[in-house]
Amino acid sequence: MKKNMRRQFENMKWDKKAPHHSSFLNSYISNEVMVDGLRKRIGKGYTYRFAIVQGKEWTGFSLTSEKELLINFVRAKISGDKNFTKKNIGDYYLIEQKSKRFFSKLAKLDLQQKSNKELLIIFREFLSIYEAFLAYGPLTGQVISGAITPKISDFLDGKLKNLEIEKKDEYLSQLITPFQDTIQVRQEKDLFKIALRFYQLRNKLNRILKNSEDKRWDKIKIGLNRIEPKFVKAIETHTKKYCWLPVFQESHSWDEAHFLKVITNVFFKSNIINELKKYDQRKSKLKKQKHELIDKFLIPSEIKKAIKDLEEYQYLRTRFGSMMGFINYNILPLYAEIAKRLKLTMVDFKNLTVKEIESCLPQKSKVPYKEIMARKKIAILVKKNSSTYILTGQKARAFLRAEIRNDSTGEINEVSGRTAYPGKVRGIVRVILTPKTMGKMKKGNILVTPMTSTDMIMAIKKAAAIVTDIGGLTCHAAIISREFGIPCVIDTKNASEVFHDGDVVQVDASKGIIKII
Repeated sequence: MKKNMRRQFENMKWDKKAPHHSSFLNSYISNEVMVDGLRKRIGKGYTYRFAIVQGKEWTGFSLTSEKELLINFVRAKISGDKNFTKKNIGDYYLIEQKSKRFFSKLAKLDLQQKSNKELLIIFREFLSIYEAFLAYGPLTGQVISGAITPKISDFLDGKLKNLEIEKKDEYLSQLITPFQDTIQVRQEKDLFKIALRFYQLRNKLNRILKNSEDKRWDKIKIGLNRIEPKFVKAIETHTKKYCWLPVFQESHSWDEAHFLKVITNVFFKSNIINELKKYDQRKSKLKKQKHELIDKFLIPSEIKKAIKDLEEYQYLRTRFGSMMGFINYNILPLYAEIAKRLKLTMVDFKNLTVKEIESCLPQKSKVPYKEIMARKKIAILVKKNSSTYILTGQKARAFLRAEIRNDSTGEINEVSGRTAYPGKVRGIVRVILTPKTMGKMKKGNILVTPMTSTDMIMAIKKAAAIVTDIGGLTCHAAIISREFGIPCVIDTKNASEVFHDGDVVQVDASKGIIKII
């Protein structure tokens, strides 16, 4: 990277995206989309971006000032075109349908019989769909939320009395909550229905599990097939339908053994009918709260439209996360075949750039083995306008020392944020920085994380409360907490730095305050 370019990045204020499991290749594509893809989709994207890829973790950074410019740009678009949100949402569903058609076609292909040229054509077709899809990451998150929320917030400011002002975020959350079941909830409800249908098997299943020496699904399956093959078929069908749900980017898919374990816990630890009723009860409660607020504040049609738009984008936010899993799971056969042609492992293949794949597959250039090895340790992807720079080794570490400064949090024992879902609980903190550390979460712990995502669903389900560093009222944590009825505080800025594993805290999500006790 040139020295004058390096100076341009110094002393800039960066907006950090929470770490995710992600390969270098996925990070490369995402970084390009945040600049070029957004510009194609809505007419404006970021100018400066960088992403840190270390091992299987990816953290993205955008200029704070540019995020505000992008939010203002979208706000102006919405204000100037009453059909902007409707068209934008419609375009998302078209892209989703296009991706499903692509993968349906891909599943029927014998990739081994395809030439390198044909594989490259398929890869480019996928890339065009994937890049269009990825643009909806920021659009269903902070950008749209930042563009629309102030309009509703300003309206409430004019309606709320002094005693109610601290409830504004709670009211906002209630007003913009969508009522469609997310894919996560549909999966849970479907699994509960399987448990209810085969409830009479619980004791026989328990005996089979106790008598099985290695607990492997293929062994347990033999015994289950003898007593109830329809149950085995139901588990297989459910797995095929939802196995990709936690993948998001690079996490592991769920297998049949996972769902067997979950359904066994349902058999012995849950009242199945009551658990199914809870979903409808929570939804009825939220609907009632929303209608009461609409009547109380005499909300005009213009504000109702803004509320409706945010509802739809919230639902798209969870749908986007789930589709990420679907896409990254179903593209693996194509990636595996290309990696095989290049004589690379899947890990090494995912340390190539798009341009390198397009050059190496038709054998126009050699595989850059040296660069792959360096990227596996650490890589910084820097994007400025149409130029991309990849820093590795000492250059990458020097860049981080200059750009990432760790400000001490001192003796802080309390943080505050915004109410995503109200409630007051106490519990032991578990700081989950990336999905790979979810194993330390126990039932009733307080989940403290930079930001939640679809691949953290198992930790979320165990949490007595959720606390995040970043996110708006339409972020994943806000949506999922309302859906599962978990107290949640978002946008604390630094909770994952202030609190540590083992801290006992009180979360007053109604006031947006978390403190060590």
